[in-house]
Amino acid sequence: MKFTPLIGLTVVTFFFGGIVTYLCLGRKSRPGKVAELTRQVSQLNIERNRLEKEVNKGIFDILAIYEFTSVLGSITNLRELYNMLVDTILRIIHYDACSILVTDPETKNLEMAISRGLAPEIVANYEATCIDKGIIGRVMQRGQPEIMNDLKVLPWPDNIYQDFPFNSILSIPLVIHGEILGVLTLYLRQKDGFKRDDLRILFIIANQTAFAIKNGHLYEKVAEQATLDGLTGLYNYRVFREQIEKEVARAQRENRCVSMIMIDVDDFKSVNDCYGHQRGDTVLKAMATQLRNSVRDIDMVARYGGEEFAVILPNTGLKDAVVIANRIHQTIGTQKLDGLQVTISLGVAVYPGPGVNSADDLVCKADTFAYQAKFRGKNQVYH
Repeated sequence: MKFTPLIGLTVVTFFFGGIVTYLCLGRKSRPGKVAELTRQVSQLNIERNRLEKEVNKGIFDILAIYEFTSVLGSITNLRELYNMLVDTILRIIHYDACSILVTDPETKNLEMAISRGLAPEIVANYEATCIDKGIIGRVMQRGQPEIMNDLKVLPWPDNIYQDFPFNSILSIPLVIHGEILGVLTLYLRQKDGFKRDDLRILFIIANQTAFAIKNGHLYEKVAEQATLDGLTGLYNYRVFREQIEKEVARAQRENRCVSMIMIDVDDFKSVNDCYGHQRGDTVLKAMATQLRNSVRDIDMVARYGGEEFAVILPNTGLKDAVVIANRIHQTIGTQKLDGLQVTISLGVAVYPGPGVNSADDLVCKADTFAYQAKFRGKNQVYH
């Protein structure tokens, strides 16, 4: 068995207790000596209880940190990570409010990832100003943690905390390989609320969190690349096929309908031949933007392949689908894409319908109708 400080204190306590008992029972015991030894034993008991509480608190903190870090590698959803982080910290360090601000990988703007206990106006003000002001601004700029236990008395001029409902702040950067990914901040209403021990614990958690955030950004980027077309930013063919299968199955199950629009850019080869493939790519990007703006939020736009696009219209009959198709046709036909006037041919089909009994039938029918629109002179909707 290992000899720990707690066991040592227990042994000492019993040792002094035995001495006191011996002296009390001995014939030559002196009242003053007994009183002094009794006082010392009482102090040892108090110290032992204090150390016991510290040891138990330390064990609890270590277990909480271990539980948090042991699952970090399996978390790929950043929202789940942020929620788990603030819950774990609350088990270890008491706070009245907390916030995690992170920098967007693309824009580098500081955005509120999660907040607890902060009023909406404080959150809005933070996103607008704390990148270069206040304690969070200092942490972002210097890459060093800050503890302020009286916000009414700051060592630098700053009015960002006027009418602020908190008096103590503990703020620490989320850093990996010298890159500051964001700032984790805790707030308390009372003064002198945070200690250096709180900072040491938070430092361990922050380091592990920074790695998890970086991995989460990488995972999201890879996942996005797997679902989106690299040129247009629309959903790719694989996602389109999965979604059309789901929508047809849902329509069959719920006795509803689902429509599809196939869109083909007319004479796109001539655009590439006359202006080059780079200009053609720019036209396709502009086309994708127009298509997204021409459909509803529930609809799905995908790049089917080359200069072909597909739109899935859930819970939409043929009549309404034709209205949407005509709107798309008119929008594209009346606007120039990257300075070029292009036209499109559209085919509209619905499930269930004549000869349409499956997802494959629906795709085939819409594609056939788009071909018919081209065959009949292009620049039109056929259904």
